[in-house]
Amino acid sequence: MQFTEIKSEGLKREYKVVVPKTHLDKRLNERLTKLGETAKIPGFRPGKAPLPILKQRYGTSVQGEVLEKAVQESVGELIKEKKLKAALRPDVKIDTFDDKKDLELNVSLEVLPDFKTPEIADLKFETLACEPGEKEVSEALEKIAANNSIAEDLKKPRASKKGDVLVIDFEGSVDGKLFEGGTAKGVSLEIGSGTFIPGFEGQLTGKKAGDDVEVKVTFPKDYHEKSLAGKEALFKTKIQKIQEKIIPEMTDEFAKNLGLESLEKLKEAIKKQLSDERDQMSFLVSKRSVLDMLADSTKFEVPEGLVTAEFETIWKQYEAQAGGDNDEKSKAKKPSKKELEEDKKQYKDIAERRVRLGLVLAEIGRQYEVTVSSKELDQAIIETARRYPGQERQVVEHFKGNDQALAGLRAPIFEDKVVRLILDKAKTKSKKVSLEELSTAVKSVTEGDD
Repeated sequence: MQFTEIKSEGLKREYKVVVPKTHLDKRLNERLTKLGETAKIPGFRPGKAPLPILKQRYGTSVQGEVLEKAVQESVGELIKEKKLKAALRPDVKIDTFDDKKDLELNVSLEVLPDFKTPEIADLKFETLACEPGEKEVSEALEKIAANNSIAEDLKKPRASKKGDVLVIDFEGSVDGKLFEGGTAKGVSLEIGSGTFIPGFEGQLTGKKAGDDVEVKVTFPKDYHEKSLAGKEALFKTKIQKIQEKIIPEMTDEFAKNLGLESLEKLKEAIKKQLSDERDQMSFLVSKRSVLDMLADSTKFEVPEGLVTAEFETIWKQYEAQAGGDNDEKSKAKKPSKKELEEDKKQYKDIAERRVRLGLVLAEIGRQYEVTVSSKELDQAIIETARRYPGQERQVVEHFKGNDQALAGLRAPIFEDKVVRLILDKAKTKSKKVSLEELSTAVKSVTEGDD
């Protein structure tokens, strides 16, 4: 095979590739001979049909197969011989193809840029530390207890109050007509939980078991059932009984019911969970610092094809979000043509930044042999499946054998591992902050784009 470079501009390369006719003829004959071993041709035993007969009968169909394979092989040989690091799949065009001539191809591609990564040991970062105090652990423990409370009937009759659980029957109507889903019996409702229509629970405060209450409410304008949205409704409600929530005492027995050895072990578990959550929050802030530093300190040309692909992904999300806003208020805020062009410019810049950061992180990961294990990938699949209750099996099956889907899971894991490696090897200074300060810092780095 002959490879001739005909263009080299920045990261773009173009080559003329010539595959000799003799090479194609050899491959064609080999394929026909292999086919002839099992082919059933009148007058010949399997494997005994002469090559001219095989070529006459199967030549046209086999030629396409041989041609496709020859193109793939020649592009592979080109990349290997020229030591090219292709950014995307090369674009291949057939310039000349005739069964009496050499095969001539035009192969164009973009290569990955060569660049120098920063000396990680010289980098400096500030990390945020926020350890949970005893008060926060106690508050978390109280919430767990409240969530495990039991509703019991009142020992002495009294009026209902916030926190009580009422067992009610109700019949709802709009403009004097009952509506679907507006009638139920034996429903448990905690006053103050905010689970019913706004204003409903408040009108049941100060009532007693056996009372009949006419609850008047207005459905929210954004109510999921459009036929009821914004309309006034009347619920004829019967309070069957009032229950009060009994919060269990914080004892070793309570901890054992939750699967822990003792109350002390429960507190330790709570503190660890709070610490892990804050460590993750701190990492998000530190990660932004790392990415910003890498983006500012590494300037090089990035493959146009990668930027275009990334931009198209971002823009599809933008259009999908814009198309999902169907209410009048959202329609009124649709961007003008000028604003649309400004948004495109902004998102193209974001796409270029993402591609550049991806290349830098990939190179650092390569240098330090960072990998994503199958165990880490399996855990990511499980965590993804948990977000779709009832569809876990389908989610897992979706990822099996789907390289593109797996790559989508692998990328963020790899990115986080490289960032953690950078933070581990760089010079870092820890700063103690309050939870409020940490939350504010997280909000500042998670709102918006990269």
